[in-house]
Amino acid sequence: MPIAPSPIAPVDAPQLQLPVDAAMQDAAEYARRFGVPLDVALHRMRAQAATIPVTDALRREFADRLAGIAVEHDPAYRIVVLLTGTDPVADRVVEAGGMSVPLVFRTGAAATLDRILGQIRTFQAAIRAALPHPPASVRISGPARSS
Repeated sequence: MPIAPSPIAPVDAPQLQLPVDAAMQDAAEYARRFGVPLDVALHRMRAQAATIPVTDALRREFADRLAGIAVEHDPAYRIVVLLTGTDPVADRVVEAGGMSVPLVFRTGAAATLDRILGQIRTFQAAIRAALPHPPASVRISGPARSS
């Protein structure tokens, strides 16, 4: 008499998340965090991804004055570019992710990002020594340029 095979216990297979599912999950969290409707959250997330080439171009265009670039989500979605010096730069608007994204320029920063990173590199050991609980080592990349 043949022996019947024993039943195999089901194994939980890892669940792969499709890109669309991941985007919807991220958008739901964005909507919750910033108090906006889901469709607005999706547009903003698409805009953020679509403006990467724009911010890269701004880094090149204002390399000698750039102190930083930030994405603001509240009170309105926009990209803020902080520059050294007092020469004004007119605000701009780019179309990205199905929405108009304002580019707001602010001047008056004391130092460029490259200068700040260079100073951190130069004084990193002293900074770490001054902290009661220094963080793990951090690699700061990019060339330092003085301004």
